[in-house]
Amino acid sequence: AQRVIKWATVLDGPFSALDVASANRVHRPSFDLLAFHDSVRLLMSCEWLVGQKFLRRFDCEDDEPADGQTKRLPRWEIENLLIRKVVSPTMLHSQRAQVKFCVLLARHLNIHLPIQMQKKAAMHEELFGKGSRPQRLRQLRRNSITPRGSVHEEGRLAQ
Repeated sequence: AQRVIKWATVLDGPFSALDVASANRVHRPSFDLLAFHDSVRLLMSCEWLVGQKFLRRFDCEDDEPADGQTKRLPRWEIENLLIRKVVSPTMLHSQRAQVKFCVLLARHLNIHLPIQMQKKAAMHEELFGKGSRPQRLRQLRRNSITPRGSVHEEGRLAQ
């Protein structure tokens, strides 16, 4: 619960479950079962802190979330300014920078980068066309889930 409160002081606004998981990478950089268990415990401690009135659930009702994540993700924020002002100095500046870097990098990789890649693919298609026949075949094979042993019929592909 202490780590969650400290991490909550790093971000200015509300934080989501994905932010908690990405901040946990500072503490447990490996992606194993123990890191997953630790992330679950941190999420449970967020709900416990809501019951203790240290955090409150944040609902983004009709607004689009500022962090770019979906509305369905649970979000929390610090209940009052006094808790933020008391807990904030207990974290070293280097720790704050590490947590903020991990959270913002994870947001960028999971939310903003796929959007930019889609725009880039659309621009590439506009400039160079849909691609050569082998490229279309590779893309078709990647996108379709076919049972083993089935053969793609070349006559069905759009020219």
